[in-house]
Formats: sequence, structure tokens, C-alpha cells
Amino acid sequence: MARTRSVRSLMEEAASMPPGFARTAVAEEAVRLADAANDLDAGFEARVALASAAEHGGEARKALVAVTWCLGQIDAHPGRFDKHGPYWALKWLPWTLIDIPDVPLDEVERVVAEMRRRYEAEGTGQDAVAKMAWTLPLYLGRIEEAVEAHRHWRLLPRTEYGDCRACDVHSEVQLALAAGDTARALDLARPALAGRLECGEEPARILGRLLAPLVDLGDLAEAERLHQWGLRLARGNPSLLHTQAQHVVHLVRTGRVDDAETLLAELVDVCDHTVIDADSRMWVSAAGACLATALHEAAVPEVRRTLGVRPRATGALAGSFGQEARTTAAAFDRRNGTGAVSEEVETWLAVRAGSVSHAVPAVPSPAAGTAPTAVPATDDPGPGTDDPEALLTRARTQPALTDEARVSLAERALAGFRAAGEEDGVARARRSIGTALVRLGREDDGERFLQDALPDLAAHPEEQAWAALELARLAFVRADGRIDDEVRRLNGVALASAERVPDRAAVLALCRTAEAEWSVVQLGPDATAAQVADAAQAFAGVRELVAGAPTELAHVWGTEASCRAVVGDMEGALAAASTAWDIARQSADDETVAQVGSLTSGLLASTGQLDRALDVLAAVQRAELARGERLDAGDTAVARAELLRDTDREEEALALAWEAVDLYASVGDAVGAAGARLTVARLLRALGQDLNAYDILSELSAQAGEGDDRRFEGRSPSISRCSTPSTATRTRR
Repeated sequence: MARTRSVRSLMEEAASMPPGFARTAVAEEAVRLADAANDLDAGFEARVALASAAEHGGEARKALVAVTWCLGQIDAHPGRFDKHGPYWALKWLPWTLIDIPDVPLDEVERVVAEMRRRYEAEGTGQDAVAKMAWTLPLYLGRIEEAVEAHRHWRLLPRTEYGDCRACDVHSEVQLALAAGDTARALDLARPALAGRLECGEEPARILGRLLAPLVDLGDLAEAERLHQWGLRLARGNPSLLHTQAQHVVHLVRTGRVDDAETLLAELVDVCDHTVIDADSRMWVSAAGACLATALHEAAVPEVRRTLGVRPRATGALAGSFGQEARTTAAAFDRRNGTGAVSEEVETWLAVRAGSVSHAVPAVPSPAAGTAPTAVPATDDPGPGTDDPEALLTRARTQPALTDEARVSLAERALAGFRAAGEEDGVARARRSIGTALVRLGREDDGERFLQDALPDLAAHPEEQAWAALELARLAFVRADGRIDDEVRRLNGVALASAERVPDRAAVLALCRTAEAEWSVVQLGPDATAAQVADAAQAFAGVRELVAGAPTELAHVWGTEASCRAVVGDMEGALAAASTAWDIARQSADDETVAQVGSLTSGLLASTGQLDRALDVLAAVQRAELARGERLDAGDTAVARAELLRDTDREEEALALAWEAVDLYASVGDAVGAAGARLTVARLLRALGQDLNAYDILSELSAQAGEGDDRRFEGRSPSISRCSTPSTATRTRR
């Protein structure tokens, strides 16, 4: 019994120690004492403690031996031991094996199969197995396979064997970066970057992974914040050698080679004097080659200290480290059947000292709750595009830009045209700014820009017609939905401008469509069927103008449907919308399919035809994605999810809500992503996945208090957005 008590005290001592070799050594001593006393139960508990200490202390192979022993005892003595500790540690074994390049993938899969078998026998752990199904392909470089498996994993309820939220976020950030989606990675990392997620190794690993992407985006202040914070968390932890090596590369990239050399010396000392897995050694070597190359190119002849048995001359040292990293990477790639590891190593080796031209800013140490960086705006057209004409073209045509970004681009174009004295360009830029401001709900500001532009657009009759029509629409709203003298005047300007357009049929039809629309809408909801039918006759004349243009014809039918719906003629609205939808599908024009389909689906949903509405919305989303309109596609995905929830198809709805999160996050719309996550949480509650829902709602609650992020309340789009009159949508040009 004395020895057992000694084992217990050693285990308690180990539990109170930070991760590292000393903690593992204390746990090993507990195992030795238990075995010496021939105390099987104490030996089991001590090995569970050893497995945890070794896994988080950089000696994963010792954890492998300890867990395997425990599993054998569980099988040999059914019912005697608590399975939870060894079964939790089962998740580590495949990674321990995969970090040994000589171990074939078949052996790794065998261990995963054993993990699956044991979890299934317990009736739990399906989320842990499903996570392995996407994290292993991610490591192997099979990104498409990983993305698809990840979609399946996040639909599953969390179990007792699932990873903690912080570890899950790290893996998701890693996947987003591997898929080339930095904006989504930053969105996923928000809770960790705000100090709201942590475990034994997080957020240190997340912070390390985001250093290079943030520098690439030019957000040096945030990169430096994460560097200072992350290195403080990771330094000295042998299980985080890869993360610390990322900080070495960051220091080289930002020109601080002396600090990089100091940190590298610490990592090399750990690798050279202890049993560290090949993967961690490889990344330390890659960081060493990066630093040595930087020093050699800066004409520094030798490093300040000896790094093991390696040469001190920087050129020779770069070659030595580089060979170590490349040789190990090649061994991994031969086993894995891809070139992913070598490609990543070469990326590290290509980093050069001081390649960042800006000074690294000094930042205070982060405090818990610090808001994460905003995703950099996507309105920079890149080098060589300072020409105002190029800026204006992008503002008008670039898919997936927010209206705020379009305003920013058009404002830069406006400044350029003014500087060049090009009044013609000034007018066109003003028209674009005004139109975008109106869409942002800033009608007064938008109207001023449009009024300023209108008289100076005479040389561009089509643009003048669009500006006049937008102003007429604003005047119609201001007149409480009546056609007054100002509306007639502005529409007259639009008609006169349309007559001067060489191919005037389409623009003329747009003006006549607006007239017909206003004639119906001003009747109001108390209009009789005869009054609606009489006013709607104007649309027939417009259709004659565009009889040979299917896309324009579809929009005319769609506008009629929208107007009839406004005055309460739902039967007539649905008939017109159905005609518009048939024409739009036959036209195969994605813009027309998206706009007409949005209207049609809204009318179908409002009349209880939910299955048909879902079919139409699916086509709408495909069209939006084909056009690169990821924000609109996110809105549509949420609308589909809400309809599916209304038809008791929550599992399908959940997949679409997550898809909406991805779409918003991929373009840096944090507010939209938060709104979609709220839909996800509601669906998780409906499916009984309360733990998953709690995680998301907790994060959203914290995010809502961070500056403007509280705007996501009520942000979740609904099917009603599809009822916007098509003329208002089409004047977005």
C-alpha cells in the first residue's frame, strides 16, 4: 500500500507540472513504482497519466507504448478498468504513427479501424472517428477529400471522445489555409484570437499558423500581436516545436535574425538531445535552413553559437539544415503518395530576411477578450491598377465584392479622374458611387451623387438613363408610391436618353418597365382585380419591345410578378413569375436565373409551395456560385436552410447553414457568417445536439459584444429578400 500511495503522489505531482520532459519523467517513475509493487491497478492509472504527459510533452512514442499496454489490460480483464482515459488517448495513436515516415499508411488505417471498432462497441465517439477522416487526408495533402469529409464531421453531435473546441478550431483553421481560404481561416479563428478558447496547446498552434497569412495580407500589427502572444505560450514546450519553428520563420521574414537565431538554438538543443518525432525535427531543420540562408545572403559568415555538430559557417549550415529537412520531407511524401510535405518545406526555405518592406510595429501584449483582426478589405485591385478606369471597371464588374468595397473603389476612381481633369470619368464614377450607396441604404447620400452625375452623363446616354431611373425610383418612394411630376420628369429624362442609345431596345424597355411597375404599385393593396389587370396591360407593350431577347423578357415578366404581389394579386403574381422562371431557365443566363429565381422562390414559399421553392432556390444558388457572387449564394443557402427547417428536414438544413457560414467567411463577411452560425445553432438545438449548439451560441454571444459585431443580431437572411422588384436589382450596373 505504501508503494501505491507513492504512485498516487507522483501522479498528482505530474498533474500539477507544465508539459515537458520533467513531467513525463515523473509519470514514468510512477509507472516504475507500480510495476515494482506488482500493482496492476496502479500501473494502469500511472500509464494513463504517462500517456497524457508524454503526448503533450513531445514524446509521443512513449504515449503509444503506454496506451497500447492499457488497451491490452482492458481486453484481458473485462470490466476491471475505466476505459475512458485509454479510449480518449486512442485518437493520438494514428498521429504518433504517421509522424514516423517508415510506418506505412496501412498500419495507420489499421489503428483508425481499431479506434472505430472500440468506439462503436461503446456506442459513442463517432465524431472523433469522423474527424480522423478529414484530418488525415489534410495532412497527406488530399485537400478536396478533407473538405468533403469535414462537411460530414461537423453535422455530427459531439461525444465524450471528441476533441475540445479549441483543438477543433485549430484543425479547421489548418484546413481553410490548406484550401487557400485565408478569409475563412481568420473567421474561424475569431474566438481563439479574442482569447476565448484555450487548452494545453491552444491557442498557441492557431497563432503560429496565422503568422504567415497575416503578413501576406499586409496586416503586420496583428501578425506581431499573435507572434508575441503565441511565442510566450509555446516557448519551452517540446510538443510545440513545429509552432516555435513557425515563429523562427516569422522572425526571419520580419528581419529579426538575431532573435530568430536565439530561438532556433533552443529548438535544436531539444531535438539533438531527446527523442523527438521526425516531423518536428523536419520543421526545426526547415526553420534553421531559412535562417542560415538569410544570414548567408546578408554576408554574415558564421552563426553566433554552435548548433549541435553542424557547421557554423552560414552557407554550409544552410545546406546542412536544408538537406535534413528535404530528406525527411521526401521520406514522408514517398509514404504518403503526395508531394504536400516537400511543397510546404520549400515554402519555408524560400522565405527571405526582411522581405517585408514595412517596419514591424510594436504592439502591447494581448489581453483576454481582445478582438481579432478584421479580414482585410477585398477592394485593392493590386499593383499596376492605379488607373481610374481600371478601378471603376472593377467596382462595377468584380464578383463577390461588397457594396462598401465597390464604393471604395469608385471613390478612388473618382479621385483619379478629378486629378486628371477627366470630367467624363468623374460623372461615371459618381453614378457608380450613388447607385452603390442607395443599395447600402444611404439613399440621401446616393441621391446627391446621382444628381451631380446626371447632367454630365450626356455623352453616355445608357448610363444617363440608368442614373435617371434610379433617381425616379427614389422619387417614387419619397412620393409614398405615387407617380408625381418629379417621377414623370426623371423618367422622361431616362426615356430621352434611352432613345439615343444605339441599341436602345433594352434600355427603352427598362424605362417602360419602370413606368408599368409604378402604375401597378400605386394602386395599393385595395385595388380591384380589374384595376390591376388594366394597369398591368402596360407590361404587354414592353414585352413586344424585347420579344427577341429572352433575358430581358424574363425580367419584364418578373417585374410584373413582383408588382402584382405588392398589390395582393398573388395568383397573378405567381403565374407571371412561373412564366419568367421558365424563360430564365431556357436562357441559361446565370444572372437572370439568379434574379428571377429569387423572386419566384419567394412567391412559391409565400403560397405554401415549399418543395418547389426549394428546387428553384437550389438553381439560384448554383447560378450565383457560377457568377462568383458568394455573398448572394450565402443568403440563398440560409434561405434554403430555413425552408428545409420549415419542412422538418433539419439535417439537410444544417448542411446548408454550414455552407452559408463558409460562403460568408470566404469573402470576409464576419457579420453574415455570424448570422449563419446562429441558424446553425438553432438547427443543432432542434436536432438535440445541445452541446454543439452551446459552443456556437457562447461564441456568438461573446462576439456580439465586440464592436460592430453585434450587428449580426437579426442579420440572418430570409426568403422575403427574393421579393425585391427586379428593376431595382437590375440597375445595380
